[in-house]
Amino acid sequence: MKLLSVSFITASSLFYAQSHPEDSLSTVVQTVEIIGRKSKDYTSDYSFAATKIAMKNKDLPLTLNTITKELITDRQAFQLGDVMKNVNGVSPSSYYNQYNIRGISQNEEGQIINGMRTRQYYFLQPMTSNIERVEIFKGPASITMSSVDPGVQLIW
Repeated sequence: MKLLSVSFITASSLFYAQSHPEDSLSTVVQTVEIIGRKSKDYTSDYSFAATKIAMKNKDLPLTLNTITKELITDRQAFQLGDVMKNVNGVSPSSYYNQYNIRGISQNEEGQIINGMRTRQYYFLQPMTSNIERVEIFKGPASITMSSVDPGVQLIW
């Protein structure tokens, strides 16, 4: 009798150890697209701040100027005012963080840092050591951002 119970336990453990194909369960893996720059260049084909997703510059309904980290480093632009010298149609309206872009004076509400609106006030000059890119939207930026200046949006 003991031999029969031991053989039954051994057979049952071998039965459960076998793998059963799970035809009813299937695994669906989500597709992930990674967009980046393979070469470090002065230009960028994508905008990350305009629509909050990576979108090609030619697909945007407004004019976009992008200044990359490589251009900032090679031009030795230490302040945001030095970076803005690389963009046509931009002139400083004071020594501080105020600009005229396309003839329209841009105030503090037109500047966004990492997706959040900022108040830079007149005495702040942001340093460029931690800025990866600066994007300047020329045109009605209220298409993508809500309450902004009518002529420009400065995102860094």
